[in-house]
Amino acid sequence: MNVQALSPGELRVAAQQRLMPLTGIVDRHWSITARIIQRVDDEKLYVGYGFVSCTQWAEDELGVDSYDVVRLLQLANLMNQAPQVLPEHWRKLPQSKAREILRVVNLGGSPWEWVTKGLAAKTTDELRISIAKALDPADTLKEVWVRESVRMPAASLALRDAARILALPEATGKPDEPKERIHHPDVKWRCDDVIVAHFVTSVAKQEGMLPATGIEDTEIPPELVETVLQMSEESAAE
Repeated sequence: MNVQALSPGELRVAAQQRLMPLTGIVDRHWSITARIIQRVDDEKLYVGYGFVSCTQWAEDELGVDSYDVVRLLQLANLMNQAPQVLPEHWRKLPQSKAREILRVVNLGGSPWEWVTKGLAAKTTDELRISIAKALDPADTLKEVWVRESVRMPAASLALRDAARILALPEATGKPDEPKERIHHPDVKWRCDDVIVAHFVTSVAKQEGMLPATGIEDTEIPPELVETVLQMSEESAAE
């Protein structure tokens, strides 16, 4: 889809069609969404669509929340910085890889170099490790990221989501954050971190492994994690 070639009316229709059932015609790739949002924002087309901001329009007609509008605009700017990267190259990249490329380019990396490495990397985690090595060769990666998929009963899923909603203000630092944010990839793991930290420190205090006061629930000493893991292994062996 050539976003620039569409009239404002055609652009709006194309955007609205992205919420409809798959037809095999509408292009739903993140790079196209980013281009659409950027044009609507740059040309203030949202005013003609009856909205006060691009964010309001995107939330209503594209189903994209305000956080993702900002992220997609950043990715659109990244594509503008790299005219030598063809649209088909961007199309082969999942948005998770594009976000990692954006991060390293903002630190001075070459867009073309990192798009090439992103295409070659089998996973986003592999690309993330390559970026970490490039940024700090002496420290290949201080924190290794992993991906985990699990199956669980629907009731457990509902309970987990309820816990994430309770953890959301602490995880994001925003007391009024919409509860739908718990499903965002960059937020849900932060919520899980808060939940786990509260549980581990609470049990550790009960067992006398930590003082009952004077330590925040989200402060988990590394040696405590090692101790808990060792206790788990001993229990499993009994």
